[in-house]
Amino acid sequence: MKSLINKVLTTSAVISLGGGILNSNHVFAATIGYDLKFFNNSGNEVGLGEFTYDPDTSICIPEIPIDEFCEFGGLSIATELTNFSVNILGTQWKLNDRAGQLWWDEQLSTVKGAFARGGNISISNQWLFGDQVFAGTFLDMDGIEGQSGGIWRQDLNFNNFVEGTWIAELKDTTSPGGHVVPEPLTLLGAGFAIGFGAFFKSKLK
Repeated sequence: MKSLINKVLTTSAVISLGGGILNSNHVFAATIGYDLKFFNNSGNEVGLGEFTYDPDTSICIPEIPIDEFCEFGGLSIATELTNFSVNILGTQWKLNDRAGQLWWDEQLSTVKGAFARGGNISISNQWLFGDQVFAGTFLDMDGIEGQSGGIWRQDLNFNNFVEGTWIAELKDTTSPGGHVVPEPLTLLGAGFAIGFGAFFKSKLK
């Protein structure tokens, strides 16, 4: 009888711990993502997209372009974009199309962009994709601080452009490696179950 009870207690403890880890409210090492929606000046939706960033990583934008490690000064960014994709009226824009360094300002809920020019770093509330100067094909997204959105303009070959407003909506956080971290209270409960099982077993002896 004791042997049967011991097996039941051991199995219950293992199930409790495993279930607590697998079925808990997960805490992820977060990559934060936003959905994007674009509207023309008539209020019609004309584009969709998304972007992500990892707040747990940091990069440095050097003041001098050849200064790879910011030895002579630079700007530290913790929320640089890790992904960006948009489709506006059939035209695709990707992160590799970006001009300068781009990031999301969490405190101000707005876009930020930066260019290193000589010994200075020029920062603006703007994301720019494409070549605005020579090719005339670009997507310009200006952010309004505290609005999670702003105004945009897409130019194709200098003479074909559309413009309007855009909004960013926070979506669920995800884990790049799929690693799940159980919440502390869940582990505490599982540990209590194991401890109780061990205590009960000692009383049976």
